[in-house]
Amino acid sequence: VRAELGLAQGFERFRARGHPIEVEATFDDAADWIEEQKRPFFAFVQTYHVHAPYDPEGPARERLVRPYAGDLGRAVRVAAVPDVDSDVPTDDADRRYMSDLYDAEVAELDAAVGALLRRLEDAGVLDDTLVILTSDHGEEFGDH
Repeated sequence: VRAELGLAQGFERFRARGHPIEVEATFDDAADWIEEQKRPFFAFVQTYHVHAPYDPEGPARERLVRPYAGDLGRAVRVAAVPDVDSDVPTDDADRRYMSDLYDAEVAELDAAVGALLRRLEDAGVLDDTLVILTSDHGEEFGDH
């Protein structure tokens, strides 16, 4: 998601942050901009939050990540093709741990989306706003 790749074309304002970024900061920036609009608008708000490395923080991690005694660290990168790259664990406990980290990141993003929607509702713009959520892909951890 970079202007030099043409994504900024057609937008009056384009802001891209590095990866990884804080989803709350991205959504706060978007809400600030939306609250300032006095005419119909289109906003495309994108986050890399649920992308590797998986490193959820706080309550979601505590609630969803089960105890793990394997060799993977706190933050885990997942290669795209299982059993081809040495970074992809084949152990069931490793896959479960990665899946737990992923689930916790999804829960964090869900909470952030909820906070964004509440902010738009509090600002009085949610009823006149069409919100579309989409995803580029999910992950699979050897479960296919």
